[in-house]
Amino acid sequence: MNFKLGELFCGPGGIGYAAITTKIANPDYKILHAWANDYDKDTCATFVDNIAKKENTVICQDVRKLVYAKIKMLSIEFQNHISQRCVHAGKPLKIPSFQKTLKTMK
Repeated sequence: MNFKLGELFCGPGGIGYAAITTKIANPDYKILHAWANDYDKDTCATFVDNIAKKENTVICQDVRKLVYAKIKMLSIEFQNHISQRCVHAGKPLKIPSFQKTLKTMK
């Protein structure tokens, strides 16, 4: 069984790299990169080189402008620890509930 990994605020790929290189006891299970998001173009390019290998799976734009309905259904969603408070330049971001979006996509 393959688990698809999507990342908000992916950075250069630390979480993604750890996830896709993790040795799972049951060889029938794998974690695969599905998509990632960050707003810095150099960071996105680094993520493509390190993890994605395909530019079309990395969405390089402000998280507030993402069209969540266009992102494929996921098995796993990670947010970088920095994004837990969703703060940008000292101001809280208003980000739509991703979990709510997933429920409506079923």
